[in-house]
Amino acid sequence: MCDEEASLEQNEDDQSDKEQSISLLHLPIEIFLHVCSFLDAETLMHNLSLVCKQFYQILNDNSFWKMRISQIFPNTGYPILPPAEDDELFWKLSCVAIEKQTSLWKNENSMEKLSLTNVQYSTIDGLLLMHDGKICISGARDRSLVCWSLPIEESDHVQRTCIDFAHNGWIWDLTAIDNMVYSCSWDQNVKAWTLTPTGLVHFKTYKMYMTTKLVISTALIMERLSEEGMRFFFIK
Repeated sequence: MCDEEASLEQNEDDQSDKEQSISLLHLPIEIFLHVCSFLDAETLMHNLSLVCKQFYQILNDNSFWKMRISQIFPNTGYPILPPAEDDELFWKLSCVAIEKQTSLWKNENSMEKLSLTNVQYSTIDGLLLMHDGKICISGARDRSLVCWSLPIEESDHVQRTCIDFAHNGWIWDLTAIDNMVYSCSWDQNVKAWTLTPTGLVHFKTYKMYMTTKLVISTALIMERLSEEGMRFFFIK
Protein backbone atom coordinates (compact mmCIF):
# COMPACT_ATOMS: atom_id res chain seq x y z
CA MET A 1 0.00 0.00 0.00
CA CYS A 2 2.84 2.31 0.86
CA ASP A 3 4.44 1.55 -2.50
CA GLU A 4 1.22 2.45 -4.30
CA GLU A 5 0.91 5.72 -2.40
CA ALA A 6 4.54 6.56 -3.13
CA SER A 7 4.03 5.81 -6.82
CA LEU A 8 0.90 7.97 -6.90
CA GLU A 9 2.71 10.84 -5.22
CA GLN A 10 5.58 10.49 -7.70
CA ASN A 11 3.17 10.66 -10.64
CA GLU A 12 1.54 13.76 -9.18
CA ASP A 13 4.96 15.35 -8.72
CA ASP A 14 5.91 14.52 -12.32
CA GLN A 15 2.64 16.00 -13.57
CA SER A 16 3.21 19.10 -11.47
CA ASP A 17 6.72 19.48 -12.90
CA LYS A 18 5.34 19.24 -16.44
CA GLU A 19 2.71 21.87 -15.72
CA GLN A 20 5.28 24.19 -14.19
CA SER A 21 7.54 23.84 -17.25
CA ILE A 22 4.88 25.13 -19.66
CA SER A 23 5.75 28.60 -20.97
CA LEU A 24 4.77 30.95 -23.79
CA LEU A 25 7.02 28.93 -26.06
CA HIS A 26 4.69 25.95 -25.77
CA LEU A 27 1.47 27.81 -26.51
CA PRO A 28 -0.28 27.46 -29.87
CA ILE A 29 0.30 30.55 -31.97
CA GLU A 30 -3.38 31.53 -31.71
CA ILE A 31 -3.13 31.61 -27.91
CA PHE A 32 0.19 33.45 -28.08
CA LEU A 33 -1.33 36.13 -30.33
CA HIS A 34 -4.27 36.44 -27.96
CA VAL A 35 -1.83 37.08 -25.11
CA CYS A 36 -0.13 39.71 -27.28
CA SER A 37 -3.44 41.52 -27.71
CA PHE A 38 -3.24 42.54 -24.04
CA LEU A 39 0.20 44.13 -24.49
CA ASP A 40 0.93 47.47 -26.13
CA ALA A 41 2.76 47.61 -29.45
CA GLU A 42 5.87 49.22 -27.99
CA THR A 43 6.32 46.39 -25.48
CA LEU A 44 5.85 43.79 -28.20
CA MET A 45 8.34 45.46 -30.52
CA HIS A 46 11.09 46.45 -28.10
CA ASN A 47 10.81 43.66 -25.52
CA LEU A 48 8.87 40.51 -26.33
CA SER A 49 10.16 40.19 -29.92
CA LEU A 50 13.73 40.18 -28.55
CA VAL A 51 13.17 37.32 -26.09
CA CYS A 52 13.85 34.55 -28.59
CA LYS A 53 13.94 33.71 -32.28
CA GLN A 54 10.45 32.19 -32.22
CA PHE A 55 8.84 35.35 -30.83
CA TYR A 56 10.82 37.49 -33.26
CA GLN A 57 9.62 35.51 -36.28
CA ILE A 58 5.99 35.72 -35.18
CA LEU A 59 6.10 39.44 -34.40
CA ASN A 60 8.13 40.26 -37.51
CA ASP A 61 5.15 39.45 -39.74
CA ASN A 62 3.68 42.69 -41.16
CA SER A 63 0.20 41.15 -41.24
CA PHE A 64 0.25 41.08 -37.42
CA TRP A 65 0.82 44.84 -37.23
CA LYS A 66 -1.66 45.59 -40.00
CA MET A 67 -4.27 43.63 -38.06
CA ARG A 68 -3.63 45.69 -34.91
CA ILE A 69 -3.95 48.93 -36.89
CA SER A 70 -7.21 47.76 -38.50
CA GLN A 71 -8.62 47.04 -35.03
CA ILE A 72 -8.03 50.68 -34.07
CA PHE A 73 -9.23 52.08 -37.40
CA PRO A 74 -11.66 49.42 -38.67
CA ASN A 75 -13.12 51.53 -41.48
CA THR A 76 -9.90 52.77 -43.05
CA GLY A 77 -7.51 51.23 -45.53
CA TYR A 78 -3.75 51.22 -45.52
CA PRO A 79 -1.74 54.36 -46.36
CA ILE A 80 -2.25 55.68 -49.89
CA LEU A 81 1.38 56.73 -50.03
CA PRO A 82 3.65 53.86 -48.88
CA PRO A 83 7.22 54.52 -47.72
CA ALA A 84 9.49 55.72 -50.53
CA GLU A 85 11.89 52.86 -49.81
CA ASP A 86 11.39 49.39 -48.40
CA ASP A 87 11.37 49.70 -44.63
CA GLU A 88 10.84 46.57 -42.56
CA LEU A 89 10.04 48.70 -39.51
CA PHE A 90 7.32 50.75 -41.25
CA TRP A 91 4.29 48.81 -40.00
CA LYS A 92 5.74 48.24 -36.54
CA LEU A 93 6.57 51.90 -36.00
CA SER A 94 3.23 52.97 -37.49
CA CYS A 95 1.36 50.74 -35.05
CA VAL A 96 3.42 52.00 -32.10
CA ALA A 97 2.75 55.63 -33.06
CA ILE A 98 -0.98 55.05 -33.62
CA GLU A 99 -1.42 53.26 -30.28
CA LYS A 100 0.48 56.02 -28.47
CA GLN A 101 -1.69 58.73 -29.99
CA THR A 102 -4.88 56.78 -29.31
CA SER A 103 -3.85 56.30 -25.68
CA LEU A 104 -3.06 60.00 -25.28
CA TRP A 105 -6.42 61.10 -26.65
CA LYS A 106 -8.28 58.64 -24.43
CA ASN A 107 -6.53 59.90 -21.30
CA GLU A 108 -7.88 63.38 -20.63
CA ASN A 109 -5.52 63.84 -17.68
CA SER A 110 -2.54 63.73 -20.03
CA MET A 111 -3.86 66.64 -22.10
CA GLU A 112 -3.05 70.29 -21.70
CA LYS A 113 -6.22 72.25 -22.38
CA LEU A 114 -5.90 75.56 -24.21
CA SER A 115 -8.67 77.73 -25.64
CA LEU A 116 -7.98 80.09 -28.55
CA THR A 117 -10.95 82.35 -29.30
CA ASN A 118 -12.17 85.61 -30.81
CA VAL A 119 -10.22 85.35 -34.07
CA GLN A 120 -12.00 82.93 -36.41
CA TYR A 121 -15.77 83.14 -36.16
CA SER A 122 -16.73 80.01 -38.12
CA THR A 123 -16.06 76.27 -38.01
CA ILE A 124 -12.38 75.28 -38.12
CA ASP A 125 -11.86 72.24 -40.36
CA GLY A 126 -8.07 72.41 -40.66
CA LEU A 127 -5.81 72.26 -37.61
CA LEU A 128 -2.07 71.64 -37.59
CA LEU A 129 0.45 71.50 -34.73
CA MET A 130 4.10 72.14 -35.59
CA HIS A 131 7.48 72.48 -33.90
CA ASP A 132 6.73 70.18 -30.97
CA GLY A 133 3.40 71.85 -30.27
CA LYS A 134 4.79 75.38 -30.12
CA ILE A 135 3.07 76.51 -33.33
CA CYS A 136 -0.58 75.95 -34.28
CA ILE A 137 -2.02 76.66 -37.73
CA SER A 138 -5.81 76.84 -38.07
CA GLY A 139 -7.89 77.17 -41.23
CA ALA A 140 -11.57 78.05 -41.02
CA ARG A 141 -14.69 78.27 -43.13
CA ASP A 142 -14.50 82.06 -42.91
CA ARG A 143 -11.49 81.64 -45.28
CA SER A 144 -8.97 82.83 -42.70
CA LEU A 145 -5.64 81.18 -41.93
CA VAL A 146 -4.17 81.87 -38.49
CA CYS A 147 -0.69 81.13 -37.17
CA TRP A 148 -0.63 80.86 -33.38
CA SER A 149 2.50 80.95 -31.22
CA LEU A 150 1.39 78.86 -28.26
CA PRO A 151 2.46 79.83 -24.73
CA ILE A 152 5.09 77.74 -22.96
CA GLU A 153 4.17 79.08 -19.52
CA GLU A 154 0.67 79.94 -18.28
CA SER A 155 1.69 83.58 -17.92
CA ASP A 156 2.89 83.83 -21.54
CA HIS A 157 0.76 85.76 -24.00
CA VAL A 158 -0.61 83.97 -27.07
CA GLN A 159 0.74 85.61 -30.21
CA ARG A 160 -0.98 85.24 -33.56
CA THR A 161 -1.00 86.47 -37.13
CA CYS A 162 -4.08 86.18 -39.32
CA ILE A 163 -4.51 86.09 -43.09
CA ASP A 164 -8.16 87.03 -43.50
CA PHE A 165 -8.73 85.81 -47.06
CA ALA A 166 -6.18 83.07 -47.52
CA HIS A 167 -8.59 81.31 -49.91
CA ASN A 168 -11.79 82.13 -51.75
CA GLY A 169 -13.68 79.31 -50.05
CA TRP A 170 -13.74 77.18 -46.92
CA ILE A 171 -10.28 76.03 -45.89
CA TRP A 172 -10.70 72.28 -45.80
CA ASP A 173 -7.38 70.71 -44.84
CA LEU A 174 -3.82 71.53 -43.70
CA THR A 175 -0.55 69.64 -43.77
CA ALA A 176 3.15 70.48 -43.77
CA ILE A 177 6.64 69.45 -44.84
CA ASP A 178 9.27 71.03 -42.62
CA ASN A 179 8.47 74.78 -42.59
CA MET A 180 6.24 74.66 -45.67
CA VAL A 181 2.52 74.62 -44.85
CA TYR A 182 -0.04 73.48 -47.44
CA SER A 183 -3.72 74.44 -47.34
CA CYS A 184 -6.56 73.32 -49.59
CA SER A 185 -9.98 74.87 -50.04
CA TRP A 186 -13.31 74.70 -51.78
CA ASP A 187 -11.88 77.30 -54.21
CA GLN A 188 -10.06 74.35 -55.85
CA ASN A 189 -6.60 75.65 -54.93
CA VAL A 190 -3.78 74.18 -52.90
CA LYS A 191 -1.58 76.93 -51.50
CA ALA A 192 1.94 76.65 -50.12
CA TRP A 193 2.93 78.94 -47.26
CA THR A 194 6.38 79.46 -45.78
CA LEU A 195 6.41 79.53 -41.99
CA THR A 196 8.55 82.47 -40.83
CA PRO A 197 9.17 84.01 -37.38
CA THR A 198 6.50 86.61 -38.21
CA GLY A 199 3.87 84.21 -39.53
CA LEU A 200 2.89 82.63 -42.85
CA VAL A 201 4.05 84.01 -46.20
CA HIS A 202 2.41 82.86 -49.43
CA PHE A 203 4.84 80.90 -51.60
CA LYS A 204 2.92 79.22 -54.41
CA THR A 205 -0.56 78.24 -55.59
CA TYR A 206 -1.40 74.89 -57.19
CA LYS A 207 -4.58 74.98 -59.26
CA MET A 208 -6.79 71.91 -58.86
CA TYR A 209 -9.70 70.70 -60.96
CA MET A 210 -11.91 69.93 -58.00
CA THR A 211 -12.17 70.35 -54.24
CA THR A 212 -9.43 68.36 -52.54
CA LYS A 213 -8.17 66.74 -49.39
CA LEU A 214 -4.42 66.49 -48.95
CA VAL A 215 -1.89 63.81 -48.19
CA ILE A 216 1.75 64.82 -48.53
CA SER A 217 4.82 62.60 -48.42
CA THR A 218 8.20 64.31 -48.85
CA ALA A 219 7.94 65.94 -52.30
CA LEU A 220 4.77 64.19 -53.46
CA ILE A 221 1.24 65.54 -53.04
CA MET A 222 -1.77 63.27 -53.40
CA GLU A 223 -5.07 65.03 -53.92
CA ARG A 224 -8.27 63.13 -53.21
CA LEU A 225 -11.00 64.54 -55.41
CA SER A 226 -14.50 65.15 -54.09
CA GLU A 227 -15.67 62.69 -56.73
CA GLU A 228 -14.05 59.29 -57.14
CA GLY A 229 -10.46 59.64 -58.23
CA MET A 230 -7.03 60.81 -57.18
CA ARG A 231 -4.26 62.90 -58.66
CA PHE A 232 -0.58 63.01 -57.82
CA PHE A 233 1.97 65.72 -58.51
CA PHE A 234 5.51 66.49 -57.44
CA ILE A 235 6.50 69.65 -55.60
CA LYS A 236 9.27 71.55 -57.36
